[in-house]
Formats: sequence, structure tokens, C-alpha cells
Amino acid sequence: MAHNSVVLLDNEEGEKLVKAACKDQGLHFDEFGALVRAELELIGKQENRKELFARFDDILERIQPTE
Repeated sequence: MAHNSVVLLDNEEGEKLVKAACKDQGLHFDEFGALVRAELELIGKQENRKELFARFDDILERIQPTE
């Protein structure tokens, strides 16, 4: 299993819980991961909020709604 910066995703049980929550909300797990990585990469950087929102917008625009 790959090491994650998010403890919840660092074990099989936690990953299953997150995947189930993503499914319940109609969000693909990979897209959730992209949002988390975007935030982690910008922690502590100056002007990070503006860049984070731009990256979130980009990721969210690519999401196709699930039915």
C-alpha cells in the first residue's frame, strides 16, 4: 500500500470508509484524492487559498455526475 499524507487513507479500513462516503456522495475516489492532494501540496505556501480554489475549480469541473 502506498504511503499517504492523510492517516485515514493510510490503512485499508480507512480507505474503504472514504470510498464508501465518496460513493454515497456521488464522488469518485480518484477525484477526492485529487482534491486532497491539491490541498496538501499548498499547505504553508503564500497565497495558497487563491491557488487552491483555482485547482479545486479545475478538478470539480472535470467531474462527471454519477447517477
